[in-house]
Amino acid sequence: MQADHFFTIGGWHAKQGSPCEDYALSGVEDERFAWAAVSDGCGGALADTDIGARAHLQTFRRELRMRYFAGARVDFDEQFTRDTVRGLAAHRLLGAHDDDYLATLVGVAGDSSHASVCIYGDGAFLVKYRTGMSRLMWLEWQDNVPLYLARQLSPQGAETFFAQMDPARPVATLDWDVFTRDDAGEAVLQNQGSDPVTIDRSVGAYTATFRPADEQIEAIAVMTDGLHKFRGETSIDAYDMASAFTNFNGTSGGFVKRTALAVLERLHSRNVRYADDIAIACITFD
Repeated sequence: MQADHFFTIGGWHAKQGSPCEDYALSGVEDERFAWAAVSDGCGGALADTDIGARAHLQTFRRELRMRYFAGARVDFDEQFTRDTVRGLAAHRLLGAHDDDYLATLVGVAGDSSHASVCIYGDGAFLVKYRTGMSRLMWLEWQDNVPLYLARQLSPQGAETFFAQMDPARPVATLDWDVFTRDDAGEAVLQNQGSDPVTIDRSVGAYTATFRPADEQIEAIAVMTDGLHKFRGETSIDAYDMASAFTNFNGTSGGFVKRTALAVLERLHSRNVRYADDIAIACITFD
C-alpha cells in the first residue's frame, strides 16, 4: 500500500497575501493500513480557517492511529465523530476563535479488505478501478450550506443545523461522474448523475465503505472543492481535472506530488488558472 498528498495555494489567496486554507496529510502504518485526508477552511468565515484545516487533519490522524494500534477496525461512525470533536475542542484551548475551525474534512482509511470514506462538510472523492474506469463523487448540500464538523463544538449545533433545513428537499445529494481514459490519457465521460443521500445526524457526515480487493479498486483519492474551480477560456469539468490528478506514472514515493506538479505546469502553459486552493490525497491498494 502507498499513500501521498499535495496541496497548494490558489491565485486569489496568493494575490491577497493570505494563507492557503487547504491542507492535506497521508500515511501508511506497518505497510498494511493506509489513510489520506484533505481539509478546506471556509473562506467566507472571515477567520483564520487555515488553522482549522490543520487542526482537523492532525486530529483525524491521531484518531485513526489510536484505533489502528488498538486493533480496532476504522469506521467513520458516531464515536469517531465524538472523539474528533473532542480533539478539535482541545486544539481550541490554544486560543483560536470558534470560527477558525469552520473547515471541511474528507478522508479515506483502510486496507485491501475494507476501506472507509467520510465527507464532513463538502469535498470529493474518486474511486479508481483496475478495469480502467473511475468514479468521481462529491457532496452538494441544500442551499450550498454544509454541515461543518466544528458546528458540533457547540451544544445542539448539529440539531440546530438540521432544523433549518427544508424537510421537503434532500439535505444533501451525491453528484457523480463515471469516466474512462482514451489512448492519449484524456478523460472520456461515460455517465453522470445525482442521488439524494441521508446524513446520519449522530455522525454528521456522508460515509461509504468499500472492499477494494473484491471490487477491483486500485486507489481511492480525496479532494477539496478547488477541483471544480479551474478556468481556461471556459471552465474545465471536474472529472477532467480528477482524471489528470490521478493519472499516476507509478505509485512509489511522492506519486501524488509528482503528478500534481506536472499537471499544474501543463495547465500553466495552456493559460489555465485556478483561483481557489486545491488539495488532494490518495491511497493505493496492492
